Amino acid sequence: MKMAIGKNISRVYIRPRELFSEIAENPSMKESFLIVLMSGIISLVAGLVLSPKFTFTLTGNETIVKTLEVSFTIGKVIGFVFVPMVVFLIEWVLWGAVAFAIAKLLKGEGNFKQTLALTGYAMAPYIIDSIIFLIAAFMASPMSVTINATDYASAGMRFGKAIGEFFSQPVLMATDFIGVIFIVWFAILLAFALKESHRLTLGKAFVPAAIILVIKIVMALL
Repeated sequence: MKMAIGKNISRVYIRPRELFSEIAENPSMKESFLIVLMSGIISLVAGLVLSPKFTFTLTGNETIVKTLEVSFTIGKVIGFVFVPMVVFLIEWVLWGAVAFAIAKLLKGEGNFKQTLALTGYAMAPYIIDSIIFLIAAFMASPMSVTINATDYASAGMRFGKAIGEFFSQPVLMATDFIGVIFIVWFAILLAFALKESHRLTLGKAFVPAAIILVIKIVMALL
């Protein structure tokens, strides 16, 4: 199984059209899930690297400080570590559903299970993208902020702003722009997958892929 997954991942990168042609009728959902999960796990590790680099100190009202220390710490761990992995899984299902719906509007013949599984294969480039983000996480500079917790709302806004500033450092911002390459790569692979699974022309197969591409690029650059 491990050898098959490794072989299929390499073929997604090197000979995607040949691979999708072979597996279009019965793609492995387990393999697809593992490909997506690999990206998520690497991103989780990157979050574990980044989380200790962002530290905060709260001053002000003692009651507010004690409450917010717990809330901010939990929020930081969830946001840095777990959210990226969950996002990969959500996007897998979301883009699979969007691709399936549009393909059906274009008279595609494939079913949802096929589309979802092949969407996972098409997300293989995100493994490389996640590795680049992990490298950037190691290179990122630490940041420490002091927040005057006079009230919950303003302290929360300052905390959110500080996290935004942390991720605005050049080495992390660069991964957003590099990520556009992998979004385009994903869209191209998705088009090839839809062509085979839904028996569409390549032009029609690029319609759902292009729509998802635009949405993802806008989301990535926001």
